[in-house]
Amino acid sequence: MGIFGPPNVEKMEVKRNVGGLIKALRHEKHDVRQAAARALGRIGDARAVEPLIAALKDKYFKLRETAAWALGYIGDARAVEPLIAVLKDKEKGLDLRQAAAWALEQLGWKPDQGEDGAWYWIVRRDWEKAVALGFPAVEPLIAVLKDAYEDGDVRQAAAGALGKIGDARALEPLIAALKDGSSGVRQAVAEALGKIGDVRALEPLIAVLKKKGADWEEKYSYVRPAAARALGNIRDSRALESLITALKDGNKNVRQAAAGALEQLGWNPDQGEDGAWYWIAKRDWRKAVALRSQAVEPFIAVLKDEDLDVCQAAAVALGKIGNSRALEPLIASLKDGRNDMRLAAADAIVKLGACAVEPLIAVLKKKEEERHMRLAAIDVIVKIDDIRAIEPLIAVLEDMDQYERSAAVERIVKIGAHAVKPLIAVLRAEGKGAIAYQAAADAIVKIGDARAQEPLIAILMDKKLNTSDV
Repeated sequence: MGIFGPPNVEKMEVKRNVGGLIKALRHEKHDVRQAAARALGRIGDARAVEPLIAALKDKYFKLRETAAWALGYIGDARAVEPLIAVLKDKEKGLDLRQAAAWALEQLGWKPDQGEDGAWYWIVRRDWEKAVALGFPAVEPLIAVLKDAYEDGDVRQAAAGALGKIGDARALEPLIAALKDGSSGVRQAVAEALGKIGDVRALEPLIAVLKKKGADWEEKYSYVRPAAARALGNIRDSRALESLITALKDGNKNVRQAAAGALEQLGWNPDQGEDGAWYWIAKRDWRKAVALRSQAVEPFIAVLKDEDLDVCQAAAVALGKIGNSRALEPLIASLKDGRNDMRLAAADAIVKLGACAVEPLIAVLKKKEEERHMRLAAIDVIVKIDDIRAIEPLIAVLEDMDQYERSAAVERIVKIGAHAVKPLIAVLRAEGKGAIAYQAAADAIVKIGDARAQEPLIAILMDKKLNTSDV
């Protein structure tokens, strides 16, 4: 730096001191160099063209960008080739490439039908026009796909464009990009490989289909479904085994994609569990239920699916099939946080009949179970209409949970006369808490059986209940 400090760029611009500003382009301070480039662009003197072209290679990226804008303002044809070179230079950064594209437009340059034109449309993010160029766009798009520093959305778009063009040169780069850090890119790559349809992509796509990611990725990513669809498009029988296995996947999107791919491969579902999984994936519940016992385990497996419609359909199907193997999983579904699912499971258990009573009684005896599960169990026991339901329901009358007691009273009343003797036994028993006496009395009064008159009077005389309670 000179003894008089940095040059006064503003003053030189006012005086249109082009020579001084060109000299300032080489100043040690990058902000001075950038200000000088900006000033030269505004002045528009052709003497600045060559120095600004040289500045396109400056180590300071902001100066490179400003120099590109300045060259656009000056409008000298000598800048065309250097600016085209900038379009292709991935290391220069997107802002610089976009500045170069704008500058070329100001210079009246029209994108050609070759790679230069492809680079221009890629920088402008006009993927349709890049694809329309076909063969010349392949190498530029491959370069963008490989650029780890490029934005994930751009790499994803490049992969999609390569799939639309369908040139075999893209095969190996696309296969390599199946390991890209962005799930969106991997999905686009799998789809592109499916469109190209080359059997060399078969094994890499099978590997993607089999590889499960973290829980969040499994839930939100469509990479593995895209791989399944791509395998269907390639139509090679070597993918059959992996796709059949994928029918049993915990991700509904993978199951659906696998079923579609198997259809493309001409696979006919059998009468066993594989066939049941296929129809479940296709959401053809009627055909899955028709397989009866072969469909039980598949339906049990999807009782926990994240898709409520699938869970409910599975519960309904298990009720229709009526196999006792489904009992414990259906009872476990009574603790599902979704009310519609609990109702579907309850209806299915009712259809299983008397065999469900003892397991449901066991639920009522487990005080640690969640309230909604115990309430659901109470409902199901009553609907099954089994005499064994009375004692466990009466036991609930001693429960400290008001909601469960009220539910038990309501269901006992529905049982009617069969419940009267056990209720009278509660009223006559010693050591029962006031809560139990009140609940039992409430149930007896609502049933309206004359046999209850004497024990009710006795317990009122004993002041264990308030008159208002009965």
